[in-house]
Amino acid sequence: MQFLKDEMRLEWEEEKRSILDDPEYKDYGTEIMRYAEAWADLMEERMNNGKQLEDIAQETSYTADVNDITVSIYGAAVRLLSYAWEHGERLRVWHNGKYRMPPEKEGIVDPATWLLPKGMTPDDLVQILNEAGYKTVEINSVEDYERLKRLLQ
Repeated sequence: MQFLKDEMRLEWEEEKRSILDDPEYKDYGTEIMRYAEAWADLMEERMNNGKQLEDIAQETSYTADVNDITVSIYGAAVRLLSYAWEHGERLRVWHNGKYRMPPEKEGIVDPATWLLPKGMTPDDLVQILNEAGYKTVEINSVEDYERLKRLLQ
C-alpha cells in the first residue's frame, strides 16, 4: 500500500499497534485495517496494469471482502484510505459519488448512518443503493415500505 506521505505510514503502523493493544476493539479494528490494506493493494495492482480507480474500486472492494464485512467496516476503511493512501482523494470522490455527493463537497459519506434528503422516496433509496453496489435491498411487505417511507419524510 502506497501512502500519501511517509509520516502517514508511521501513523498507520501506530494505529495498528494501538488496535492490537485494545482488547475491546482488537477484532473489529484489525478487520478494518486488514480490509483497507487488502483493498488498497488490489486497487494498486489493477491501476499498475492501466486501470482507473473509478473503474475497479467497486469490484476490488468485493474481492477484498473475504470475511463478510459490515457497512461500518467498509465506511471506516474508506475514511482511513481517504486520509492516508496515495490515491485516497480519488477514492473519496468515487465513494461519495455513489451516494450522489458532488466531488467538490468535502467530507466522506458514512454509509452506516447515511440519511436521505427530504422528499426522497423509498423507491429512490432502493435505486441509489443498488447503483451503489449493494447486493440486496429488501422491502418484504407493504408495512416495511410504509415504515421506510415515514422515516424518510
